Amino acid sequence: LSIQDPIIIFVPDEYRERIQNFRRHANNRTLILPLNRALETILPVASRYNNSNNSNFWQRQLERDPERDKHKDYRLFWIWLSKSWFVMES
Repeated sequence: LSIQDPIIIFVPDEYRERIQNFRRHANNRTLILPLNRALETILPVASRYNNSNNSNFWQRQLERDPERDKHKDYRLFWIWLSKSWFVMES
């Protein structure tokens, strides 16, 4: 968050003030948008693939991930797959 570049950040309301403080050096280049619902309810990839059969698939993907110790949760893949959705929402 310390970069000088313009950035759009989706964040739950409870973290908004903290993020604003982190970005105070670039306040005029920061847009913070609310993300107040569970990923499963807003991301198209999640709503399409969030069931018991597919959660097994996503869990297996996480187990194959060489950086699984960093990523911890397969929902991160949903965020990565939803980049275009985030761009359109912003």
